[in-house]
Amino acid sequence: MHRGRNTAGVIKEKGIFLMLWASFILFLFCICPSTYSRGINTAVTVITDKRCPFCVISHTEDYLRKVFSKVNFSILGYRSAKAEKLIRKCGIKSLPAFLLPGAVKKDSSFSSVKRYVIKENGCLLLSRSLSGEFMFLDRKKIPSRIDIFFSPYDRNLANVLKALNKFCKDKKIKLNVHLISEAERSSLIVSAQREEIERLLAVSMIYPSKFWSYLMKRVSNINNTFWIDDMGSAGIDYKNIKSLVHSGKVKDAMKESNIFSRKLGIKNGIAMLVGNKMIFRVYSIKKGNLEKIVEYMRHMRQ
Repeated sequence: MHRGRNTAGVIKEKGIFLMLWASFILFLFCICPSTYSRGINTAVTVITDKRCPFCVISHTEDYLRKVFSKVNFSILGYRSAKAEKLIRKCGIKSLPAFLLPGAVKKDSSFSSVKRYVIKENGCLLLSRSLSGEFMFLDRKKIPSRIDIFFSPYDRNLANVLKALNKFCKDKKIKLNVHLISEAERSSLIVSAQREEIERLLAVSMIYPSKFWSYLMKRVSNINNTFWIDDMGSAGIDYKNIKSLVHSGKVKDAMKESNIFSRKLGIKNGIAMLVGNKMIFRVYSIKKGNLEKIVEYMRHMRQ
């Protein structure tokens, strides 16, 4: 500090004034634009199903409040005339839909969300990786149907499948199983997991009536490598399974399953498609909640 004062001492009062003025100019031009840009009022339009008690948008709203200093939300029910017009104009295929104003690009915080923004027909939409997704607008409603997507290595899968299967049987709802594989990755562990899925698919193709019991046996102890014994106890000839796996038909079936999963935005974890319209991430099955979802789906207009 003392050395600094000696150096500055060669500059008289006028020089010190000039230094302070230069500092003020630096502050004016370097800090003020940032402060100004963060002051932009960001008006976000959200299209959702207002009547759905399970369709949550608060997580995305909270995130945007943290990103932008001034943000307000206009919530539209997707059946309203204004929402339907925006859905057609912006090519919206699923809900919720978060539409950002064009002026948001001028906000200095826009860089934080830029990678999650998609431009469609002049509209700025949050990608579903940030907005979330609970309803498909372009899929036909099939009330008495549930599709479950999973990898046999997902945590708590056995409990989820057991509860879901019982629920569907009691309610006379068709349950479709879709196995997810990490086909794009390559490692010894992933290869072993893929082979497990191939065997499960082969069982479903040759022994459909025995598939569920074999599936439950495997997911209850997925790290058990004695899958041949599990097939034997289920009355399945492993030689037939091996032959089908090597034929290439199973790989084709796996590819189709993966395409369907990716189309719905499902890459990992347990997910459930209810009535071919509403999709949820699943960690456990609560009968009361599932009953409400199914009942809501049945009364939903197409």
